[in-house]
Amino acid sequence: MPEAADSTTLVSVSDTNVKFAQTLCVRPEIHKSDFILDFVVNALWHGDKERGTRNYFELGAYSANLAKELVSEVTKTKARLKESWSPTSVLDFASGYGCVARFLSQVFPASVVSACDIHKQAVEFNRDILDLSSFQSTAEPDNLIGVPRVDVLMALSFFSHMPKRTFHRWLQTLVSTVASGGVLIFTANGHVTHKTNCPDMILDTDGFGFKRASEQKDLSLDEYGLTVSYPRYVFEILKSIPNVRLARFSEALWWGSQDTYVCIKD
Repeated sequence: MPEAADSTTLVSVSDTNVKFAQTLCVRPEIHKSDFILDFVVNALWHGDKERGTRNYFELGAYSANLAKELVSEVTKTKARLKESWSPTSVLDFASGYGCVARFLSQVFPASVVSACDIHKQAVEFNRDILDLSSFQSTAEPDNLIGVPRVDVLMALSFFSHMPKRTFHRWLQTLVSTVASGGVLIFTANGHVTHKTNCPDMILDTDGFGFKRASEQKDLSLDEYGLTVSYPRYVFEILKSIPNVRLARFSEALWWGSQDTYVCIKD
């Protein structure tokens, strides 16, 4: 069972939003360092904490359900190929403080759900409060250890922050963490985000751009910033990784902005 939450590390959530979280069948606790909540409240709802907190839970449910839809499509495709496959393990990589991960056990009830994040407090919160298997991530992909292979790995809005120095290596590392026959789902800023959110960013000839800017003040801007990676750049990386095929690409699918890639590890 999850531990009792330490109120000194938690955001004060109104009774209305506690009840709303409970209707969604998830824990209502939110960590004070949860940058996603901060973004939703201040950037999307202009400081309206009540509405922003509700939207935080809504966005978590939205992403979990969309992930389930994409995995269901893969399952149907595998069935047409006479492949019997059903995920028994799901990992939310770069999970933060469980905005999405807290919903994954509902949409993948037959799977063990785990989370992985670079922030030690997030790892502890996801483990102790959300009752998830939780792993410590690293700044360098080569240093990632102890994360088991999983059937489904999600990396939402992770590659929208990686510099070119680690982008390719992180994609290789995440593919290696997917079990044979499993699925990698990741999002990235592409053409739509570039034109609508950061039109002044200059991209190189590969279709890649990086800016040393981030809402996460505790991470090095050399390691975590604002990234735009056009599909042609990402496609070339995927082509170079053995035993991976792109099952689906959808421009600006996630949140109406980020490109979505669904890959199967053969």
